[in-house]
Amino acid sequence: MRFRMWGTLMLLVVCVTLFAQGCKVVRTKTLDKMEDETAALTRATNRHLNQIRDLVGDNADLAKERDALLAELDEENDLVDTPKKILVSFDEMFRQLQDQGEGVTERFMNLGPGIEVTREPGIGIKVTVAGDVLFDSGKAEIKTEGQATLRKVVPMLKGSGEQIRISGHTDSDRISASSWEDNLQLSGERARAVLKYLATQGVPEKRMHFAGYGSHFLKRDASGKENKAKSRRAEILILSPLFEIDKLLPPAIPE
Repeated sequence: MRFRMWGTLMLLVVCVTLFAQGCKVVRTKTLDKMEDETAALTRATNRHLNQIRDLVGDNADLAKERDALLAELDEENDLVDTPKKILVSFDEMFRQLQDQGEGVTERFMNLGPGIEVTREPGIGIKVTVAGDVLFDSGKAEIKTEGQATLRKVVPMLKGSGEQIRISGHTDSDRISASSWEDNLQLSGERARAVLKYLATQGVPEKRMHFAGYGSHFLKRDASGKENKAKSRRAEILILSPLFEIDKLLPPAIPE
């Protein structure tokens, strides 16, 4: 009986020992599996964190690109708005220039015989001086009388601040006894003489330019001697500040 109990006890001890060892093995495998899963989760977390950092960096770059595009858009809007602003105020500017031109024309309307002041719409103010007042026949030297006449228009020219175009014109009579090749050369030298004299009176030479047209632009509102006398002239054109730059060039001479 005693041996049977002892054998039973030994069998129980063996079973308990085997069970404990089996639990230890299962626990070790479970821990290893948990550690592997933890390591995998850690790697996944780090990978996601890196992706987040990359996204944050990309977002910062996109924000910079957005700000740059917005700045460019603002500049383009300014370029678009500027002409609009100019166009909005154009009518008012033009009215002011018209009023100014009318005032100048009225002020210098009666400068004496041989001078005519007119407004050329969209171009400027034109001062026409009779050629017979300025020059003797076939000559390009300004007479004393002509110098006195030109001095009357100097205040207008000095006060305008605008570009000045001086053109010389003759009648259609052919030159017979003089040193000039033709009327075109004579008219150019006369226009040049007017420019040089006005410069001596204080009109800035850099604002003036001249051209000679000979008999290509005759006056046709009269006949005979009167028509020829009107054709012999010097025209001093004070160009409007709104005058197109391409129109600063002399008009083409008709063939």
